Amino acid sequence: MKKINSIKKDNDLTRMISWPIFLAMMLIFLFPTKNISAQNNSLILTSHNNIESVNNEGRIYYMELRNNNDFDSEIDLSISNYNKDLNPDKTSSKENVILNAKFLTEEGVELSNHIKLKSKEVLKFQIKVTVPDLTPFEKWNCLLVNAKSKANVESSIQLFTFIPNPTEK
Repeated sequence: MKKINSIKKDNDLTRMISWPIFLAMMLIFLFPTKNISAQNNSLILTSHNNIESVNNEGRIYYMELRNNNDFDSEIDLSISNYNKDLNPDKTSSKENVILNAKFLTEEGVELSNHIKLKSKEVLKFQIKVTVPDLTPFEKWNCLLVNAKSKANVESSIQLFTFIPNPTEK
C-alpha cells in the first residue's frame, strides 16, 4: 500500500511540475513570433551604387525603397549634403563640396518627395546629382538620403560623389 501511495504522490508531483513547464514553453514559443513580426516594421533604402564620380551631365544613383511594414505607409524622402563622415578614401570631409540632387522616377521623371507605399511594396527610383558652376575639382561630396514614414520608421543611406578634374583622363 505504501508503494501505491508513493507512486500516486510521484504522479501528482509530476503533474504539478509539468503544467507550469508546459505553460512556460507555450509562452516561449508565442513571444518570439511576435518579436519576429515586429522586426518586419521597417523601411529599407538601398542603392545599387553609392560611390561614384560625376561628369558634366551629372550622375544617376539607382535606388530602391522597400516598405517592409505590415501596413501602408506615407513616406517623406529627403536629400541633404552631409559632409560629416570620412570619405571613401579615408580623407576628411571638411573640404567636401555641395552638390545639387533631386529625386526622379525609374523612368527619369521628377518624383515628389512625399510618397505612399503599400505594405511590402518596392519603389525603384533615381537620384540625379549635378555639380554647380565654379565647384572645385578633385573634391568629394556626401549626400544623406533619408526615408521617414509618418509612423517614425526611418531608413537612410549615404551617397558619395567624387568631382574629378575633367581635363585629366
